[in-house]
Amino acid sequence: MLKAVSFIFCFVFLFYEVNSQNRSSDSIKVLLTAAESDTAKIILMTELASVYRLSNLDSALIYGQRALRLASQKNFLRGEAAGHFAMGYALREQGDLALAMDHVLKGLDIAKTNGHFREAIFGNIVFATIHYDLKKWQTAIDYFQEGLQISQEINDPYAMDQLYLLIGANYVVHNTIINHLDSAEKYLNLAHQYSEILGNQSLNSTIYRNLGRLHQFSGRLDSAMYFYKLGIGVAIQNDDFRNASYNQTLTASLFMKLGQPDSSIFYGIRALEIADGKFQKRVLESSTILAEAFKAKYQFEKAYEYKEIAEKARENIYSAGNIQNLQNLMAKEEERQRELEIAQAAFENKIKTEALSGGFIALLVVAFLLYRNNRIQKKSKRTIEIAYKRLQNTQTQLIHSEKMASLGELTAGIAHEIQNPLNFVNNFSEINNDLLDDLKTAIAENDQEEIEAIYKDLKENESKVAHHGKRAETIVKSMLQHSRTGSGEKELTDINALADEYLRLAYHGLRAKDQSFNADFKTEFDPDLPKIEVVPQDIGRVFLNLINNAFQAVAEVDNPQVKLETKKLQNSITISVADNGPGIPDDIKDKIFQPFFTTKPTGEGTGLGLSMSYDIVTKGHGGELKVESKKGDGSIFTIQLH
Repeated sequence: MLKAVSFIFCFVFLFYEVNSQNRSSDSIKVLLTAAESDTAKIILMTELASVYRLSNLDSALIYGQRALRLASQKNFLRGEAAGHFAMGYALREQGDLALAMDHVLKGLDIAKTNGHFREAIFGNIVFATIHYDLKKWQTAIDYFQEGLQISQEINDPYAMDQLYLLIGANYVVHNTIINHLDSAEKYLNLAHQYSEILGNQSLNSTIYRNLGRLHQFSGRLDSAMYFYKLGIGVAIQNDDFRNASYNQTLTASLFMKLGQPDSSIFYGIRALEIADGKFQKRVLESSTILAEAFKAKYQFEKAYEYKEIAEKARENIYSAGNIQNLQNLMAKEEERQRELEIAQAAFENKIKTEALSGGFIALLVVAFLLYRNNRIQKKSKRTIEIAYKRLQNTQTQLIHSEKMASLGELTAGIAHEIQNPLNFVNNFSEINNDLLDDLKTAIAENDQEEIEAIYKDLKENESKVAHHGKRAETIVKSMLQHSRTGSGEKELTDINALADEYLRLAYHGLRAKDQSFNADFKTEFDPDLPKIEVVPQDIGRVFLNLINNAFQAVAEVDNPQVKLETKKLQNSITISVADNGPGIPDDIKDKIFQPFFTTKPTGEGTGLGLSMSYDIVTKGHGGELKVESKKGDGSIFTIQLH
């Protein structure tokens, strides 16, 4: 379980500086010092490489190399792939595209060979960004789109957020060849929306930078300047030196277009100082702008000085040897892909040939088997039909028994809940009888003021009687709905109210069965939760099963606690039931939603509660029912409804 948690933790932060940028390098180093397992150390070193990629490339490369070396020694393939990608991304920023490509191809080979989809997404991103640097826009978009498809299939919102941004950014640059500004704006807005929802502020400097370029291409120069400066502030706040330099270079470039070389020089120098000879692409871009700005001011000596800096950076990135190495690597990869395709085709042809050669014999064998099976099927068809009908009847009876059992569990809770409004009705009825006697006396004495006061009290009491009567009616209606055998119809339902109702009924039902039972329970309901269409009695049955299981799980622990929580997401809602019980062992976690599986003693459970709940949520409502649990650390069951 610890390894699984570590993997998830690793690749939530690793993808695209999501969490790593929200955490300082110092805090990660503290965790690294305290880490006991080698896998945890590899994870944290890869995260440090990701953090330092935007601020200190030397440190990024050091931690990337350490992670890669340790992962290779321990044969930790996920960590090895992640180490290659961290190295590739840092080397790309340094301008060594050939060595960056070499690391990325090795990482992709490990990730795809071993089915590590999350790592494959990250590899696609780094691979695409290198093609982006080479101005191969369409190839970059193809790899970004492939990564987006994988992230959508595995439902990784952080990966989708980053990929929306990268596709939008690529379309902005691609616009110089083909008009893709509409597509760029669509993807950048999606990225911004996801960042706000996920609280992922680390991407905002890049989003603002690309929104600025988008507005500049559209001729909206004032708003472009606004976004560039917004991006500078966010980048500096997050110690993101790469994007701080990048945004200031674009600001300097825009001032040149506006005919303001002094302002261009101011921002260009700041951009170059931040790049500090490490971010070679940023050095190239900022020094090129500075050369143009000084030339516009007729300061040719300064212009030449910055042109020399730009040419040196260009040579570091695009030298003949570097490009040749890069082309050789790409050629080898293309050749490897062709060889795989040829081998696959040869294997398929071999299968076809062998199938044809043995086809005639196979047909004779199949004909004989079909003849024999046909005779057997005719004899057994009736037997199977009878057995199937019996099975259906048995299944129906079992499901009905489970429903009746849950209704039985509810009965005590319903009795407790309905007693409260009935007590109110009885009490107010007695008070009203006394008031009617007082009213008779007041009428006899013609005391108009007293008559009006008594009348007002009677009206208020009658209103309270009606309110508590309706409360009792609601509880009875819930009980009748729960006992129905039909599937029911969907209707707009207040999930908060429904969940609260079943929580209290379940608790009082258990208390009625066992007076010694006690547990602390609390609710955290999202006040903005919308009403959604569900079958109330079915979803109520799911709530009852999960809540009862949670209360039973905490029965033997000290300080038992159950928490019921609802949340509104972008296109769905979630309802979670958490307990601090003993948790679910790993060896049975995959079985708990199977029909008839139960950990209760014989005769105390049918094993259908969670199975029925799973079917109601997934098949009946198109939702999801998941469990998170660690032995000794409680369980969380989460329902997601769209």
